[in-house]
Formats: sequence, structure tokens, C-alpha cells
Amino acid sequence: MSKADFNKIQKLLKSVTAYRISKATGIGDTTISRWVTGKTPIEKMSLENAIKLTNYAEELEMENAKQLLEAIKNNDVAYAIVNEDGEVYCNLGTSNIMDIYGHDGEDGHFYGVYGDAVGGQLDSRNVPDDVILKAIQLMLGLGEPVKRSELSMGSDFKRTFVDGYFEAVKLMKQSGLLQDQEENEKVKEWIESHKDVVGSAVKHPSFRTGEVTEIKDNTITIDFEDKGKKSLALEAVVESNLLEF
Repeated sequence: MSKADFNKIQKLLKSVTAYRISKATGIGDTTISRWVTGKTPIEKMSLENAIKLTNYAEELEMENAKQLLEAIKNNDVAYAIVNEDGEVYCNLGTSNIMDIYGHDGEDGHFYGVYGDAVGGQLDSRNVPDDVILKAIQLMLGLGEPVKRSELSMGSDFKRTFVDGYFEAVKLMKQSGLLQDQEENEKVKEWIESHKDVVGSAVKHPSFRTGEVTEIKDNTITIDFEDKGKKSLALEAVVESNLLEF
């Protein structure tokens, strides 16, 4: 069943002309203009119109995601995600910018998505394009892509964050990167096969080296040498194979 997403609708109304929306959805441009100007609150629109607008917003997101995927597959480039307040998405509590990237490395070109929002790093060396495409869509749901080379890193640089790993897991489930039932089984199997890892050294692609201190309530707590203690959601850890023992 189709759903209405008012966050996506609001973003659509701010970024696309009433004429273009009207042509794509069949909704009158006068009606759309009243939502844009606030003369009619968007919360008062009919469910039918809300679903039409949500579907169109998602179509545009998919188009943009496909274009970005092609860009990173063929270029050495990185895009940050910037929200409507000009804040750049970074990993929680740091200035490490989450990005959508293509990179020419020593072993050839690879591409993917990096950051808390996708549970660490997903790239072409370990996941297929359809997974990377979903990750790009997830990132585009947070804000607009801006080339990192065009960002101002001076005193006016503003950060924002995804609120912890559980929020990341929520986003990943909404985007289809995680499936509830499937992941519950995977997590159970992972816990069963990692009963004795407490006290063991472990390596994470973003937080580097640390020591496992606890596994409880579908989370793993690791005391990282450089980042301190962090509790990570096992759904994200298991899905993306983030830990190296």
C-alpha cells in the first residue's frame, strides 16, 4: 500500500516548480502554489494528493540516485550531504563527513557510500550496485548532494548528525537496506557464533581498533582506542560485515 510522507512532500514543494509537479501528478498548479506559499497547510491535503506527491518525490529521488551512481562509478569524486540549514552531515560527534564517493585507489576504481547513516561503509568491493543505489537514496532523503570540493571548511562550517546507530538502523530499514525478519535471524546467528569475543580486539572501518566490552540487547559495545566507548546496533554491524576480529 502506498504511503504519504510529508517530509518528502515538503522537500518536493521547496525544490520543484508548481508547473512541473502539476504536469507529473495531475494536481492543479494553483492548488500546489497554495501549499508552497502556506495559504493551505499541506497537512490538510487529501490522502490521494499526498500519495501522488510522495510517489513523485520518490521517483525524483530514484532519478537523482541513479545519476549519482553513474557519476561515482566513472569519476574520482565525493559528494557530501547538506540539509536545508546548510549543515553538513558528519559521523556522530566528529567532523568526518559522510559522503557518496568514487575513488581511484591503488587497486583500481571503487565507489560507494560512507557514514553513520549506512552503518559505516558500503562500496563496490563488497556489495552490488543495487545496494549502493539504496544507500544513495537513503542519503538523499537527508539532504542535497554537494561536491566536497565546493564545501567551505572555514569558521562557517556547520555540522549535523544522524542520532546514533539505532537511528541509522531505522533509516536503513526504511530504505530497504535491512529487512526485519531476515536481520533478526542473521543477528541471532552472529551472536551464537561470537559468544566468546568479549575482551577480544576488533577493527571497525570508521572507528579503527578497539576491544569488545559487552554484547547485550542486540548491541555490541566496543572501547575504541581513539574514539572511546561506542554501542553499535548489531543489525548494521552484521548486514555490512563491519567488524574484523
